[in-house]
Amino acid sequence: MPLDVQVKRIAVLKLCSLFCWFHLDEIVFEEEAKTEEEAAVEEEAKTEEEAKTEEEAAVEEEAKTEEEAKTEEEAKTEEEAAVEEEAKTEEEAKTEEEAKTEEEAKTEEEAKTEEEAKTEKKVAEKATTEEEAATEEEAATEEEAATEEEAATEEEAATEEEAATEEEAATEEEAAVEEEATAEEEAGVVLARPLSRLSRPVLLLISSDGFRFGYQFKTAAPNIHRLIANGTEAETGLIPVFPSLTFPNHYSIVTGLYPAHHGIINNHFVDPVSGAAFNMGSHEPEWWLGEPLWETAVNQGFNAATVFWPGSEVKKGSWDCPPKFCRHYDGSVPFEERVDAILSYFDLPSSEIPVFMTLYFEDPDEQGHKVGADDPEITAAVARIDDMIGRLIAGLEKRGIFEDVTIILLGDHGMVGTCDKKLIFLDDLSPWIKIPRDWVQSTSPLLAIRPPAGVAPSDVVAKMNEALGSGKVEHGNYLKMYLKEDLPERLHYRESHRIPPVIGLLEEGYKVEQKRTKRNECGGAHGYDNAFFSMRSIFVGHGPRFQRGRKVPSFENVEIYNVIASILN
Repeated sequence: MPLDVQVKRIAVLKLCSLFCWFHLDEIVFEEEAKTEEEAAVEEEAKTEEEAKTEEEAAVEEEAKTEEEAKTEEEAKTEEEAAVEEEAKTEEEAKTEEEAKTEEEAKTEEEAKTEEEAKTEKKVAEKATTEEEAATEEEAATEEEAATEEEAATEEEAATEEEAATEEEAATEEEAAVEEEATAEEEAGVVLARPLSRLSRPVLLLISSDGFRFGYQFKTAAPNIHRLIANGTEAETGLIPVFPSLTFPNHYSIVTGLYPAHHGIINNHFVDPVSGAAFNMGSHEPEWWLGEPLWETAVNQGFNAATVFWPGSEVKKGSWDCPPKFCRHYDGSVPFEERVDAILSYFDLPSSEIPVFMTLYFEDPDEQGHKVGADDPEITAAVARIDDMIGRLIAGLEKRGIFEDVTIILLGDHGMVGTCDKKLIFLDDLSPWIKIPRDWVQSTSPLLAIRPPAGVAPSDVVAKMNEALGSGKVEHGNYLKMYLKEDLPERLHYRESHRIPPVIGLLEEGYKVEQKRTKRNECGGAHGYDNAFFSMRSIFVGHGPRFQRGRKVPSFENVEIYNVIASILN
């Protein structure tokens, strides 16, 4: 490059540099001024910011102070609420405590009232017992009752009263005593006369099968009337249980239970559960429910003896029908031999003499079935029974114990005449309903029907009653059919599953048969409604506990169990 050019460039550069310097200085100055101004602005902004910050801090502080004041207020409020809640809780606790105290006081008052009522009841009962005891004592004095025996009886009653510590036991005891007292009153039992020879009471229960009330007047019967005159008699007869049949009634007498409860619901029947058939030779214990008197005696540690009685050969409970004291039924055994067997027991040592004995005669039931209730054969049969009573009395008198032994003479049911002209035939109902033979468990006098599964018993009853009431079935109006649950309550013949579901009640003297025959015979029957007077039998009680010459109203034979239990203590 030429020199002059270079000199020019240098000059230009210098000039430019000077210009740039001055210009840059101006820029720097302006920048510095600007910087100072910005710094002043920033300072002012900072000052404002700090002022604002201090103001915000003051506001925040004030807010914080208010918050703390509010928190303290809320805390105070909560504390006061807690105090109030605690006070309320204490008040409620106090109220509950007071209520509890009042409840306890009320309970104690009620308990005290119940205790006082209980005490008053016992005092009243004791007063009543003492009044009754006084009345009985006066009556016993009139009947020449022994003072020592009366005292023993009163002492025993007092012991029993003391033994009843629980209210429920006491109630049951009172109910039992009342029931026993009712049975005693019905049977004419009083405080005992003293025993002269025997060391303890002994009772002989005699059954004359089918001895209808009134038979005692068919002949002189001096021995039966001797017992009546010097003892107690059911003035209008003894009422049997329904059905008025031999086995149900004999077992009711010795158990105090109705047939529906002791299980022997007929002389013959089928158990629908097991399918087994019962007859008068069935001695399996599952048939015979309840506790007969011979078992009761053995349970108390005494001997009992049976010279024939339905159910006595059954081995159940503590009773095993010991050969020495239990005769198996044999209808061929003469009546005299039976009486002598009873008398032989009184020749045993005193401690071995049975306290309870039974004696059974088939007459006059056998004659009644053949000839009815009114026939010379009945008169002869009654006279023979009277002879056996005379033989017994003579044997007891010979041993000097007749007045010591309690004798109960009774029958199991009555008897009514029947003839074939009073028949109802089931086949005559066939236009309405057919009754097959295998449905029928018994016909007369108790018609019992068990229809097969699928045949409603209610339909059978409805159709049979429709037929019987139509006027087209001969004698149909003398038979009425029932479902067993609809039978009259007084019959007590509903509860057992052994009782067939359909039962027919016949009017007195009528019979039912399956089909017509050419027979035309007359005889006698029993088993009818026990409300019929013809079904009643006799009851005579003679001995230390029976009043002399007393007549009592009729009563059911289920009461006799309690009478005997009371006499034997």
